[in-house]
Amino acid sequence: MKQLFKILSSVYPLTLPEQELLKLITSKELKTLSQAGIFVTGVSLQSIACQTCDALHEVHTNSSSKFFYVCPKAGKEYIEKHELVTWTVQYQTLFLSLTKELNLAEDIHEMQKNTFWRLGTMYVNKNSLPVYFSRGKIEDKLLKTTPGIIIIASRAQKSLETENSTKLVCLGDLIADKVGKNIWDKRKWVSALTSMHRRASFESNGDLLVDSKRIVSVKPTSAPFYFLKVLNKHFDNAVSQKNIFSYCEGKLAKLHGLSEWKSEYTEQTFSNKMKQLIKQGASDKKLIDKIIQSTRTSDSSKAYRLTNPD
Repeated sequence: MKQLFKILSSVYPLTLPEQELLKLITSKELKTLSQAGIFVTGVSLQSIACQTCDALHEVHTNSSSKFFYVCPKAGKEYIEKHELVTWTVQYQTLFLSLTKELNLAEDIHEMQKNTFWRLGTMYVNKNSLPVYFSRGKIEDKLLKTTPGIIIIASRAQKSLETENSTKLVCLGDLIADKVGKNIWDKRKWVSALTSMHRRASFESNGDLLVDSKRIVSVKPTSAPFYFLKVLNKHFDNAVSQKNIFSYCEGKLAKLHGLSEWKSEYTEQTFSNKMKQLIKQGASDKKLIDKIIQSTRTSDSSKAYRLTNPD
């Protein structure tokens, strides 16, 4: 489904023949989008590509309601009715589903014709943040008057990533892993917001900061350093103890010119020990428990994550 939402910027409104649409999504996903009202059936195709000569031929129907076209080379070719079905995106319904499933305070209105809309408001750390949707290039002039979070349908503009007040979130990145009752994954949205408003961060000099205040400092190239580095790289996401151990072993082996780092630790004891060492040297030990959390991955593997304090 990700590929489908990438092409929203191509034309407006977006209408696709069913056969083309089913190359981008499954029939089950189409049924879900249809039931949600995001895709509705459009005007049936009046012409269709010939399988013999690749030209577009006008579609006809006879008295028995059978559909066909006439090719100069192949003659009369019958086609099924479903081959003429088209589907059109209903943007207003798309926006409503986003505001509902992502828990936005709804305020939908168009700001730039056919390309830029305001969806509503999100509250993060007691801050009110406007949320927008874009299906095209976002102009700098527009951003100056509409700072905030933007859900962008297709391309992420790298030039905007450095703007303190702007965060680009690709629409495809918010799709639920299993589209069903919900189309959008609120956890992915919250994770994007958390990354945008990070209170905890790990610096290359070994400092672990919360709200720009140093809580603890670890020696660069030490085992705790690499432990924090991999968690920081995947901020607010669970990193399995297996992946933590593998990452740190690889870094330590390379540092010492070894093909393999041999350790008496297991994946679990290593991760637990790293947190313990970091906590021992911290100025606020309770805060360490809040930002370095024991958790589970989606497949229930034991993990840790670096996150914002509550």
